[in-house]
Amino acid sequence: LQFLYFIAGREMASKQGLEWLGQRYSQKSADKLLGDAKSIKLHEGWLKNCRGEWGDMNPGMKALRLGVFGMTGAVAKILFKGVGRGEFDTRRLRNMVEECKNEGRTLITASNHVGTIDDPVLWGALPWWWVLSNANHRRWVWASQEICHKTRLIATGFGLGQCIPVVRGAGLSQPAVAELLNILPSHPWIHVFPEAMCNQTGVMKPFKWGIAHVICQATTPPRVLVFAHQGMENMYPEDKTKLYPRFCKVRALTGPEVDISDLWEAYQALPCGEKIVGSNQVSDRQAEIYKEIIARIRGGVDSVHSELYSAARL
Repeated sequence: LQFLYFIAGREMASKQGLEWLGQRYSQKSADKLLGDAKSIKLHEGWLKNCRGEWGDMNPGMKALRLGVFGMTGAVAKILFKGVGRGEFDTRRLRNMVEECKNEGRTLITASNHVGTIDDPVLWGALPWWWVLSNANHRRWVWASQEICHKTRLIATGFGLGQCIPVVRGAGLSQPAVAELLNILPSHPWIHVFPEAMCNQTGVMKPFKWGIAHVICQATTPPRVLVFAHQGMENMYPEDKTKLYPRFCKVRALTGPEVDISDLWEAYQALPCGEKIVGSNQVSDRQAEIYKEIIARIRGGVDSVHSELYSAARL
């Protein structure tokens, strides 16, 4: 059910989906959206509990989270292995998650974002036993608020699925950034889509600064692993109005680790006056460091992206 709401939410967020919604529901849908917003506000405490740390959860909430990951994982595997005939060697990813857990650090994975359901379908490549056996093996991710926080039911499902609602375009000072920073010290795996949107043009868009900000604010330097994938844009094209996915071929490839430790150290060495926190404005030196972090991550994704697409043409 949570996965079906995920697909429905993605479709309604697309241009055609919004036009389709407006043509058929008009004022009725507007009233419903307003009511949903009020319900979200009223139950914000419950929704934050759904997104809580595993160790702070009561047994009932833990069971709900395991159920969401189990059911979503099952559908993801069907789509990745069956519909997408997917190929994705996740050994490097799993090894780095384990290493970061033992080192007390965080692994940040970054990739292109070509399909409306990249997350969670791509994680269908992970062994089921590995995901369900340990809370540290489940990624946290930012998800667009207009999709994952539309109603209480949808927000509950995404919260239990470890998705943090982010407002695209709201900058670095929004609650989603602070919430991710709060979980960094105790969780070894965060995934981000630096383009901050689904992009099926074939050319990656500029990467946003959010992930650079999170890296610099971390208490220990995170490790960064990039990967690229292709084929998800064919499984569920952005301009589709139908809910079912198409058969296709999905391939993903991990790249080498991106070293940003020197930039993290450079940020820590900045005078307090040049570290602007809690604002969408940054100092000139901060901006230089953020830009270099983004450039390295973008370069890593670009390299793997080119390798993947070159291999596909052979």
